[in-house]
Amino acid sequence: MTRPLNPYDCDMYSIVEKQDRPVLISTSRHIRQMAFDIKDFAWDGSQRMLRGVSRAVAGDPYQLRIYVPEGFGGKRVELSDGLAGSMATNGNLLTVDYKAATGKDVEWKVFF
Repeated sequence: MTRPLNPYDCDMYSIVEKQDRPVLISTSRHIRQMAFDIKDFAWDGSQRMLRGVSRAVAGDPYQLRIYVPEGFGGKRVELSDGLAGSMATNGNLLTVDYKAATGKDVEWKVFF
């Protein structure tokens, strides 16, 4: 693969194994792509739910990026401490956006 770049530009790629279920592929937090901000995540097939815990930065917008294969669709998101989140879909990519008021860890659940 080749991608031309202008001086001082860079591209980031997150390579994650494709699954037959939703998979967290990236976040907006860190250049290391989930190495520092994701404390825990797992797929619960019986509830069709991807859940996790993210380290928050007070007042900083945050985005989860989730691959969603055919046969799945984002139904709702639940965040800890009454935080509100929004979901958007573009093809097989589901994004979940929120902003934490404090630096307290945020537990999240995305139902499909």
